[in-house]
Amino acid sequence: MDSQPDEELVESNANSRNWKGIGISLLVIIFVCLLILIAVLAKKPPKLSEFEQKPFSLDDIMYKNFETKRFNGIWTNDESFVYQTDHHNLMIFNCKTGKEKVLMSNNTIKQLVGDKFKFSVSNDPTFILIGYDMKNLYRHSIIARYKLFNTISNVSYDVLPTEVYSTDRIQNAVLSSNSRKLAFVYENNIYLMEEFFDGSKKSKKITHDGNDSYIYNGITDWLYEEEILYQTNAIWWSPDNYKLAYIKFNDSMVNFYEFPNYDGTPYGKINKIRYPKPDTPNPTARIYIYDTRIDSNIMLEIPNTISIDPNNCYIWSVKWLSENSLIVVYVNRRQNRAFTAIYDAASGSTFYRKDYPTAPMTHYDGWFLPHGLLASSRYNYYFQIWPYEGFKAIISFDTRSAEAHPVTNHNFDVIDMVSFNEKTGDLFYLATNGDPKQKHLFRNRVNDASRTGECLTCNSSFTMPFEDPSAHTHSLASENNCLYHSASFSNTGDYYVLECLGDRIPITYIKSAENSSYNYVLETNDELRHLVNSKILPRKSYLRVPLDNSTNFYADAEILYPPNFNPTQNIYPVLVYVYNGPTSQVVDYQFRIRKFETYLCVNYGIIIATIDGRGTDSNGDKFMKAVSKRLGELETLDQIALANALKKEIYTDNDRFAIWGWSYGGFLSSYALFQEKSPFKCAVSGAPVTDWLMYDSTYTERFLGSYAENRHAYERSNLTLLAKNNARFLGRRKMLLIHGTGDDNVHFQQSAVLTKVLRTTKLDLEFEVYPDVQHTPDEETQRHLYQKITKFLLTCYNINYHQFYEQLNYHHLINDVSTSSKSDDSE
Repeated sequence: MDSQPDEELVESNANSRNWKGIGISLLVIIFVCLLILIAVLAKKPPKLSEFEQKPFSLDDIMYKNFETKRFNGIWTNDESFVYQTDHHNLMIFNCKTGKEKVLMSNNTIKQLVGDKFKFSVSNDPTFILIGYDMKNLYRHSIIARYKLFNTISNVSYDVLPTEVYSTDRIQNAVLSSNSRKLAFVYENNIYLMEEFFDGSKKSKKITHDGNDSYIYNGITDWLYEEEILYQTNAIWWSPDNYKLAYIKFNDSMVNFYEFPNYDGTPYGKINKIRYPKPDTPNPTARIYIYDTRIDSNIMLEIPNTISIDPNNCYIWSVKWLSENSLIVVYVNRRQNRAFTAIYDAASGSTFYRKDYPTAPMTHYDGWFLPHGLLASSRYNYYFQIWPYEGFKAIISFDTRSAEAHPVTNHNFDVIDMVSFNEKTGDLFYLATNGDPKQKHLFRNRVNDASRTGECLTCNSSFTMPFEDPSAHTHSLASENNCLYHSASFSNTGDYYVLECLGDRIPITYIKSAENSSYNYVLETNDELRHLVNSKILPRKSYLRVPLDNSTNFYADAEILYPPNFNPTQNIYPVLVYVYNGPTSQVVDYQFRIRKFETYLCVNYGIIIATIDGRGTDSNGDKFMKAVSKRLGELETLDQIALANALKKEIYTDNDRFAIWGWSYGGFLSSYALFQEKSPFKCAVSGAPVTDWLMYDSTYTERFLGSYAENRHAYERSNLTLLAKNNARFLGRRKMLLIHGTGDDNVHFQQSAVLTKVLRTTKLDLEFEVYPDVQHTPDEETQRHLYQKITKFLLTCYNINYHQFYEQLNYHHLINDVSTSSKSDDSE
């Protein structure tokens, strides 16, 4: 049979079949390309141009996490630390090998204690102490349930007194360094667990006088937690794990402050807190040493000196020098003299005493508080930060001769001591390097006569990995210099975690103290970077503001400008955000999103300005202590100096300047508004101190002295007296006063007393009261609070706020807020 008919048939249908095949092929190619594109996009995060940026919203303030992921690890031995991952696994990382493994999985933790927990480990990571079901008390203190988890046997134990059978909350728990002993506090008494590692649950009560009214063993009372130790723990294990030092606080002479709790019952409840105020009795504190081997408690007597009244002083810091020696630093009530004693742990006797007068090392009148405490038994030294020749410096003290020598002698401030390497004699510390906004890591050998130190980060590059950051790659690309650092060293100082915290998105490295080429990326904050890149944010700049001519002082200010800032075409309202508490600092290169201020700047075209005026930290001793016995006066002049500097600019509206702050910032915003020639038309004052006689004794007497000796200083800092004296100037000004009735720190009475005075003036006053809300408002309160402040400011600035609760049309709104003409007069 001939094949020709079949060939003709193929020839006659060729065109239609080819078009069909081509179409199918194209579809296949397109489909494959799409798959490749999807895979690439899934692996690679979008660039800034690949998504639409949105204005910073009120929901961003409330719900978006713009916080930096900081190092949360705890060093165990020379080369390892335990840290918590984003998925709540507890990992142990070995710096020497660069390897890590799961120490406790998130599934195990979730089954054991749930999703919310805190953890602690010691040098031996066999046991992990897990706190859960936590309840906040005050700023630092919590009560929680605790479990000990054995990472080898996977067995857990409840931490409770033997006689208690329910899983009740306890107040504090501290592991010994070898993880074989645990001290914990229950109902204000200290208990000891020693035999949990063999599977038994036994505890021993080592104090018996604790009660919830006035005796606190191993935990701080309200005053020490808030103003002195800044923590709830008051227990310290000795290096040999056989002894523990603890503080017993006696508040029996401290007066109660009472305030109502609006719990919905017919008569409500009354909260009572032991809260000493100026010139009233303070708590007494005593150090004890308990020896676990012989079951003995020794009280350490406070030596009689010309500086310290044993019955009216503070225990400022505690540190084990060796397994047999304990260092205790005492400060007098006025907080301008200090005394250090070193005790023999066995007998309780002192073999070293050092008295610190205010002169000659502190050249300026004011408070004197030794900061930090590092000790070296090998070198027979301990180190503290003192004022020295105008700046904060590290001083070494010989425990044999009691001689003191400066280790550093910079013309700028040392901020903190980080580590002392016993093997090399290297002391690591953080300092400003001459710019108060910066913080760098330095190294100085204690026997170096030059005392200049070596800056390890001043020329460091801010680096990012080329590849996936989870791979901890060593391949890095330089972006710019890092200007603000934090560091955490291993117990021997061989390795350290270095956090580059600004001014860009932070990144965390692991480094070797001996090998500068060792550079291991631990965290890159990619999620934060992506979130920040998705938002329209202000433009930021810094300004050096000259203060009054008599001092030659300059202060650093931070300015946030609206994203589409145009200095030649628009005129903008200005909001000064103030805190400026003594020894504080808010203007620096650390990366942060000031969320509420960013929201106001981006959505309403408000310029935000912040200044670190006199009294703040990192700018020398004279600058910081200028406010001694003058609280409110100089800081307010510096806020006004900032406002006046901005008023000279063509793009600011002189009639639309306002100021706002919380706590000490609330005090200063009120103080500034009440001035005769205030540049501010409006002020928002949150939880302000209005009369320092009603604030706590330690903080107030540190900066003002006693009322009996410095009555005039208290009166000059009193807002009620200032409002009375300047009442005739307040008629054209507006004020929003905010306070929670449950504030345990700055009591509601402060605002209540001020309101009674302001009612008699012509000030346009709004008073927002939040029942049962504490000093730091809860999340539910914050939303209402920010809405309230925003509406008040928009009214002050004469900005239309009818769209406030609706989705904002960003570009339209920004164009609407700059319609006022610039005036010449502030009044």
